[in-house]
Amino acid sequence: MQVISRAESESIQFGKNLTLTVVEITDEYVRLGITSTDGELNYWEEILYLKTQEAELQLN
Repeated sequence: MQVISRAESESIQFGKNLTLTVVEITDEYVRLGITSTDGELNYWEEILYLKTQEAELQLN
C-alpha cells in the first residue's frame, strides 16, 4: 500500500481523467472532491469521518 499525504487544496491525479482534491480537513472529517474529464462524473464530494481517540475508547 502506498500512503500519500496532501494538505487542503492539494490534488492527486489518477490516470488522465480523474482528480481527487482535498477540500477540507478538520478534527472530525476529511472532505474530498472528485473531478473527471470524461463526462461521467462532473463533480462529487463525500465526507469521510475519522475516528478520534475518544470515539475508539467509547467503542471499547
